[in-house]
Amino acid sequence: MNGNELNINGNKRNAGHVANQRCTSYCPVVASSSAASRRAFLRRSGLVAAAAVAGVAPVDVFRLLSAGAAPAPSSSAPIGGEPWNGLTVLKVNGDDVWAGQMTRYCVSIAEVDPLSTVGDQADWQRDGRSRFTLRFEWASTNPNTNSRATTASIHIRRPDGGDKIGSADWTVNVNEVASGVATTTVHLDSDPMNGTIDLPQPAGPVEIYLYVEKRAADGIAWSADSRGGAWGAHPKQTAYARGRLGVLAPGIMIGYHVGLDRHSTCYQQWRPEGEICKTNAMGKRCAAVRIYSDRWELPPTPVDRTIDDGQLPMWSVKPPSGGWRAVAEDTVSNPWLTEICDALRAYNREIIFIFHHEPHDDVDGSNNTDSWYRQAVARIKDRLVERGAHHSVGGNVFFGYAPTLWDAKKGSPLGSNDRFYPGDGVFDLFCPTSYNWYNWNIGDGKWHSFESVMWEACDLARRRGQKLFPSETGCHPAADGHDRNQWLRDARLYMESNDWARSVIVGFVYFGVEFQDAGQWHDWTLYDPDGHPGYHDGFAKDSYFTSKPFSLR
Repeated sequence: MNGNELNINGNKRNAGHVANQRCTSYCPVVASSSAASRRAFLRRSGLVAAAAVAGVAPVDVFRLLSAGAAPAPSSSAPIGGEPWNGLTVLKVNGDDVWAGQMTRYCVSIAEVDPLSTVGDQADWQRDGRSRFTLRFEWASTNPNTNSRATTASIHIRRPDGGDKIGSADWTVNVNEVASGVATTTVHLDSDPMNGTIDLPQPAGPVEIYLYVEKRAADGIAWSADSRGGAWGAHPKQTAYARGRLGVLAPGIMIGYHVGLDRHSTCYQQWRPEGEICKTNAMGKRCAAVRIYSDRWELPPTPVDRTIDDGQLPMWSVKPPSGGWRAVAEDTVSNPWLTEICDALRAYNREIIFIFHHEPHDDVDGSNNTDSWYRQAVARIKDRLVERGAHHSVGGNVFFGYAPTLWDAKKGSPLGSNDRFYPGDGVFDLFCPTSYNWYNWNIGDGKWHSFESVMWEACDLARRRGQKLFPSETGCHPAADGHDRNQWLRDARLYMESNDWARSVIVGFVYFGVEFQDAGQWHDWTLYDPDGHPGYHDGFAKDSYFTSKPFSLR
């Protein structure tokens, strides 16, 4: 083969697929000495367009057709009932003396055993900012390598013949072995396979696309895909089922913060008991409830009530008397860490669990040091997994990190001097606190927009591959010509319209309480004309900000 022939073989996933998409059925090889006939066939099959994409002259494409590298005669068939939700299957049959043997190649959401299942799978719909695991697995009944591929390539496409989404592929070396499994992390965003967080996908179905090939010394012996395509010098008979993932419309959950406020009907109603009257007064019920335990304990009653009320709890617990060290060394009892993990698992509903809200403020130099904190949260994550509570092993717990953004962002690059951060892979959510303090006790006298107090949190979450759910934010009352109502309207615009904010923010908790800090009482509530119109315009009227929880997966 010449260089051009090798080039189009090497790019079969691009040029060959264009050809296959343009054929209404498989395009038979037509051998003709007439140049006009050759061009007519190429036009019908779409391979002139494929040649243009690959940079190959039509005459070189015809040489490939004559050599048997064209799409095969119609020999592939969809498996009954396809497309399937959450599972793509491609069966490649052996031929000649190996007829009746086959290799099954499958791609699925991670929780599925793809070799033993067929049809629609549960949990196939994910939010457009979701990060989850895809599993590729294959097994062969063929004792020979006849139907075994050398390489597989996987990406996400638009359904029903649509284009590839993004630029990256997930490539797996099959190497003709009889069976194997591989996994990778995927984001349902504008470039799903590139390993980073990009812009969210719009709502609607997408397709898990699979291409396998067997490469020989002189080119591709055979190749096939999950849309029924078959190519190469010796194309195989195949059967296929396209798998779909459902992308849910991205939105943002509004969070309610437990605590006292001066709203007359719930002034004395602490925790979720007061949520309905408080949020009704604001114009929209909240999807999430922020709950604190000021000691080491099992989930308290407010968590139960929040779950029962159909809302998402964000619960944090303080360390035991032995501090972070006791948790790290697993010496704490009453309750044991295992008991807390089991209690969280037993809810069988999604919950955000935070260990020690704003931990940087409580260093004591002995039992509470940055090193003990890192070891403690690693211990907690491992125990959540061991006990089946963590979402990665079928549970419903999402582990959150809730420092002040001031502490979390230290260093250049951003966050590099946060000695409490244990490294990627421990936390699922970034739940920092960040406010517009203006001239209150720790403020700098400058009026900061929501974007100004939150963009660094968005950047950190994107860098770390985490979703962002700020556990506290708020705005100083209007002062000196500054407008809190406009602050809230601008916050809504930033979260809904800024590309990077949309890619990571799944919720926020507004700190709507009166609170005493460093001897000063601060009123963060929004019931008066100073705040209520802005909240109503920004969040209550906009369906993008939801009062119903959605999955964090």
